Parts: sequence; structure tokens; C-alpha cells
Amino acid sequence: MEPYLRPLLRLLPEHYATPLRLADLEGMKQQDIADQLGLGLSAVKSRIQRARVMLREKIVECSHLELDKDGRPVDFAIRACCSDGFSRHATC
Repeated sequence: MEPYLRPLLRLLPEHYATPLRLADLEGMKQQDIADQLGLGLSAVKSRIQRARVMLREKIVECSHLELDKDGRPVDFAIRACCSDGFSRHATC
């Protein structure tokens, strides 16, 4: 799913997207992320948790995901109304 998630991460504010990308896509430990970003561990944990919620919302709001009969992704697109990083409507 990484190729599908990376474009959507760009729709999140950077201070949320970076810790989530480092933790979930690059596999860094949260303490290492905190050290790298100059944040406390609790701040990193909070940002990752909030970013996951925001990403889930963007997946629902901004993406078209087509699955095959076995439930595997076969096509993915970011809707045009979200391509600039801001949805202009409550839902696209």
C-alpha cells in the first residue's frame, strides 16, 4: 500500500506527515524520530496518532481505490479536488 499512501501523505501538514512517514513507511523507532526532529517522545506519539486519523480521513475523502475480486488494490487515484492538497468540498 505504500505507493498509494505516499501521495496522500503529501496532503497532510508536514509536522504530522513526517513522523508518520518515518515510523510507518520507513520503520524508524519513535524515540529515534523524536531525537531526529528535536521533539519529545510523547509529542511524536501524539503526532503519529493524529496523522493516522488524518490519513484515514484523506483516504476516504480524496481517493478512488479499486480492488480486485480478492480485495487487493488494482487501481488508485487521488481525486482532482484534492490534488492541490485542499479539498474544496466536504466530500469530492
